[in-house]
Amino acid sequence: MAVYINQKDPASKDIVRILNKIPTCPGTCIFIDLVESTGIKYKKGIGYWGKLINNTFNFISILNDFPDNIVKGIGDELMIYIPDELLSKKESLNNHYAIIEELYSTLLNIKSFPVKNLFMDLLKKYL
Repeated sequence: MAVYINQKDPASKDIVRILNKIPTCPGTCIFIDLVESTGIKYKKGIGYWGKLINNTFNFISILNDFPDNIVKGIGDELMIYIPDELLSKKESLNNHYAIIEELYSTLLNIKSFPVKNLFMDLLKKYL
């Protein structure tokens, strides 16, 4: 569960106490940003833009080997966090290079998808 930590008093010791209780969890954090998608939102409308973002993020979550590690989407950006402990237990995707290959393969699948206007066209532009 996420907790917003904010302390109005700059001299308060409470924030240090709260932050020191957070356990460490080493891992890999990946941000996938759909570059220039804001232009699509303004040119074609938020409904069309939202459909493309939704479909693109859904496809990424279905095709990669870490669907449970998607933390959140922020507009046109997707955040994935993979704890080191989980990564080391994977059979084939157990290192950082393999993760990048998996994500690249997912993007190639989106690029090659036979139905048009379902995903962000920008992925096709850059791959």
